[in-house]
Amino acid sequence: MLADPNGLDTLDLYRNKKGIWEIRNYQRVEGDDVIRLRGEGVQPNDYIFSEGEYGNRVIALNLEGNENYTLGVFLVSGASKEYDEGAYGFYVLPSGNASNINGSHKRIEDGVYTLVSTPTEKFWWVQPKVEGNGVDNRGIKVHPILGSRPNDWYAPTAGKHPWTLGCFVVAPEYQIKNNNIYIQPKASQKTSMYFNLQLGATQLYKHIGTKNRPGATFANGLKKTFIVRTANAYMFN
Repeated sequence: MLADPNGLDTLDLYRNKKGIWEIRNYQRVEGDDVIRLRGEGVQPNDYIFSEGEYGNRVIALNLEGNENYTLGVFLVSGASKEYDEGAYGFYVLPSGNASNINGSHKRIEDGVYTLVSTPTEKFWWVQPKVEGNGVDNRGIKVHPILGSRPNDWYAPTAGKHPWTLGCFVVAPEYQIKNNNIYIQPKASQKTSMYFNLQLGATQLYKHIGTKNRPGATFANGLKKTFIVRTANAYMFN
């Protein structure tokens, strides 16, 4: 376990010999938020996030990617201990270069955005929505994966047409098979549920929206600073 000499909210990740990222340690300390990367083939790096206010920001750090996916890790600043499973985890995005252009269907560019609630139930996903930097009309959400068999593993970016068009698909863990990312729907949906509770969700749903998908509403509103950054560009191929 790594110590935190600076007294900052810290998430430690380690890349094992199989090339899988593991979350090794997490501690809450008011101040800046830090994600530290270590492990096999990784140049040690500490990423410090100070934009916005402590306890009112969410961090998304892209870790690596290839022609099939982009993998990242998220951290909720000042997370509640009551919903620990939603305080941090992994996410999957489309592969390739980032773009904020409407209709590009690419992952969004590095920058500072805002997480807000979906305004009505007339959307496929009633989940936290990313706004700012020209992406308001793209419908970028943070949501779980769907699957007909909850304990099977599914690839959220399989084939020519990815399952998402820029959304963040969250999960507590993942596997790599055939050069692609696979996650479990049941675990992904649990992470999404607790993530929403961390953000202040007042009502959770198994079925909501025009596609009857899992979702959440925020009666007290939702407005969190959402920081997107890319780590170790040399790990993208």
